[in-house]
Amino acid sequence: MTLTSTLLAGLPGHPSNTRLLVKLIHLGSPRLSFNPAICEITNSPFNNMNIELSALCREGRLEEALAVMVSMNNKCIPVKTSAYASLLQACICLKSLPEEKKDVILWNAMISGYARNELYDEALALYYQMQNEGLQPDNFTFPCVLKACTGLLALERGKEIHDCIISVGIESDIFIGNALIDMYAKCGDLDVARHVFDKMSQRSVVTWNAMIAGYVQSGQCDEAFKLFYKMQLMGVNPTSVTVVNLLPACARSEAFRNGKEVHAFVKKRGFDIDGFVGNALIDVYAKCGSIDDAVRVFVAMSRTDVVSWNAMVTGFVQNGCCVDALKLFSQMQYAGVQPNSFTFSSILPAIGHLTALWQGREIHGYVIKIGLDSHVFVGGGLVDMYSKCESIEDAEQVFDRMSQRDVVSWNAMIVGYVQNGQCELALKLFYRMNQLGEKPNSVTIASVLPACARLAALQQGKEIHDYIIRRGFDSHVVVGNALIDMYAKCGSIELAGHAFENMSQRTVVSWNAMIAGYGMHGHVDEALSLFYRMKQAGLKPDHVTFINVLSACSHSGLVDEGWHFFDSINREYDILPSMEHYACMVDLLGRAGKLEEAHDLINDMPFEADSTIWGALLGACKIHCNIELAEEVAEHLFKLEPENTGFYVLLSNIYAVSGRWSDVAKVRTMLRNRGLRKKPGCSWIEVDNKVHDLY
Repeated sequence: MTLTSTLLAGLPGHPSNTRLLVKLIHLGSPRLSFNPAICEITNSPFNNMNIELSALCREGRLEEALAVMVSMNNKCIPVKTSAYASLLQACICLKSLPEEKKDVILWNAMISGYARNELYDEALALYYQMQNEGLQPDNFTFPCVLKACTGLLALERGKEIHDCIISVGIESDIFIGNALIDMYAKCGDLDVARHVFDKMSQRSVVTWNAMIAGYVQSGQCDEAFKLFYKMQLMGVNPTSVTVVNLLPACARSEAFRNGKEVHAFVKKRGFDIDGFVGNALIDVYAKCGSIDDAVRVFVAMSRTDVVSWNAMVTGFVQNGCCVDALKLFSQMQYAGVQPNSFTFSSILPAIGHLTALWQGREIHGYVIKIGLDSHVFVGGGLVDMYSKCESIEDAEQVFDRMSQRDVVSWNAMIVGYVQNGQCELALKLFYRMNQLGEKPNSVTIASVLPACARLAALQQGKEIHDYIIRRGFDSHVVVGNALIDMYAKCGSIELAGHAFENMSQRTVVSWNAMIAGYGMHGHVDEALSLFYRMKQAGLKPDHVTFINVLSACSHSGLVDEGWHFFDSINREYDILPSMEHYACMVDLLGRAGKLEEAHDLINDMPFEADSTIWGALLGACKIHCNIELAEEVAEHLFKLEPENTGFYVLLSNIYAVSGRWSDVAKVRTMLRNRGLRKKPGCSWIEVDNKVHDLY
């Protein structure tokens, strides 16, 4: 038996010509070979023998490879597509196949096999080898090779192949045109993709879908909708794939109306909303904030899979409906749907938001039970969840046990330390990350700089700034914002100003950070000047801007200016004043000695005042020695936060300033009777680039 005939005998049908062989290569995918009745794909003989077969082929040991294949055939162990392609390639390299078999069709089949199995480098290598052997690629070769370029985002190689297509004279082929559009679009060159699209004399619905998908992926959503309407005018009927490609363009609040139109189109055309279309609609409605519409789509689906449940769980979390997300997660299990890593990545933030530690531990146990604890995304989610539940020890244990960590995992642990006041540990972890060769990203930097800010560790902040410049992170807006905040809180408003002015791009957050810095340092003129400069730059102030502006007015006692800005929040900017805005005004009026005016403002608020507002007024009572009002305010605070010792101490100090020592004793007795103790104060000092605690 020849090598070729034995090779062919290893597959059912004993093909005797190239075209049958090609057909079997295409069918040699897991759909045909991995028949559970023959062999479980998880069996070790399946994996081991396929690995051995591929290795022998790469080493050119064909006789031994042949023996392995015969053995696999006798044991009914299927040959994986990649192993079979390796064997065919080895045969070709050693001229073992008959010459008539070595034609373009067989090369195309092997290139296609590699591309379908995402072995893109191998597909391209085979393409170049094919040319080196003097064989001319045809209209079936190029779509497969272009798919490989797409998978590798190899734009320059794609352009070379495009030139080759033109030289061969088959650029008008519809399949090649579709592949070119897809390649250029996914590699980020939309102009060339559209040029190819416009030049095509024939277009199928696949052509239109590829171009629409390209526009959506690049954020040119208006162009995508123009094309969607144009294809219908030209008599091309959109398919469910068209809809799925288009819907992500609607996943933003300003495109909500477009999403509704597409949904109406789906209903009108009678598309099945089970599967991809339904999942995409859920995602659109959730991201547009219309969670009720998302629920209606989910309920209308007669068949749901894990993707559908994940989309709905994620939608609830994105819209702040964390309790509903947890309920749906429970229903998912009752429905017999097995959660996957994406499910847990979606539900864990909900638990963190609710600080539901007990439920978080339950889900952690479930994760371990089904073997997903080693998944890097799930591990990062667990670290984040435990950190938000203020169980930093649990977060550390999860992090330390992770066999693999990506930058998201490191970021989650750093943020967890900062959120839980462990800023020194956050800095140590950042340095450890660098020592281990892990590459921080802009989020890492933006997460660690607040640790410097809270510790007032100016020198370490400067060192990280140097690192930012060396690594090229200084162009990232989020990093620039964090630098402004860090320098301002570390006492260097000049360096904060330099960081602000050196930013090539600024968002509202950038302006807010700088205004807050000026206000913090008592530079009210600079803060207000920057506010007006921000407006001149065409940016609309948000609610945080006004918190910072009112705070700046408060630090400088500018009552009239404060009232002007407070009144303009709703009148000029259509922003409803929040609790924080009222707190700033109460603080401003209180510092200026206008205690009754501040008290009246609290009583006129459209919602119940929280401890922040009453606390600001109590602080003002201490400054101006208003004991009568202080006692009234303290009663509110003791009801709102009965275990906050700071308010008891503040009232005690107000009594002490007025010499009312019996009342001081009463407050202290109240503290003891309630089992409360004043927390010791703590300061930090930075010496020789190390932060020391002083209690």
